[in-house]
Amino acid sequence: MDEIKEKLDDLADKLKQTRDEVSLKIHLGKAEAKEEWDKLKKMKKNLDDVAEKLKQTRDEVSLKIHLGKAEAKEEREKLEKKWDEFQVYAKTVTTAVGESAKDIDAAMEKVTEKIKKGYTHIRDSLK
Repeated sequence: MDEIKEKLDDLADKLKQTRDEVSLKIHLGKAEAKEEWDKLKKMKKNLDDVAEKLKQTRDEVSLKIHLGKAEAKEEREKLEKKWDEFQVYAKTVTTAVGESAKDIDAAMEKVTEKIKKGYTHIRDSLK
């Protein structure tokens, strides 16, 4: 009888230890998930800021073209396609879950830099 009680006590101790380990893993998982969520929120804010700056430059270029700078119209049309792609990509990024924030950020930086350079080039050529 003592042998059975001893085995049950050992089993109870092992179950408590396993429970504690699982509880710790859950807690760490929550912390990692929150950290990833915070990264995604920061990235979304950065994306929103970049999109706003691009929109301002885009609007400025549109106004200058409207005011008679037709020579830049063709280049603007090419950039409009990239702008449309950027908007689709930005929406996809903000709803994406589980993707690496670092990979997304690098890709967004490349896309926004191309568009920014294009609009800046048009703006500068209109001066």
